Amino acid sequence: MSKRIAFTPPPKTQSVAAGDAWVKKRVPDVEEPLKRLQVEIPASLHARVKAGAAERGHRTMSDMVRAWLEVEFPPK
Repeated sequence: MSKRIAFTPPPKTQSVAAGDAWVKKRVPDVEEPLKRLQVEIPASLHARVKAGAAERGHRTMSDMVRAWLEVEFPPK
């Protein structure tokens, strides 16, 4: 015996045009271009850094590392 369940799509709350307009008017989070810095670290350190970033209220590890680098290397 099998049971059939009908699924209906959720109602659309915004049009595609409204979403496109939101993306176009979005202000970037940073005022200057970002550059990528890659560092290889052991998996155990990666896990500790990731947990530490969350515990300290950072959204990402990158946010935490950027904040640390700003303290260590302030603008002159």
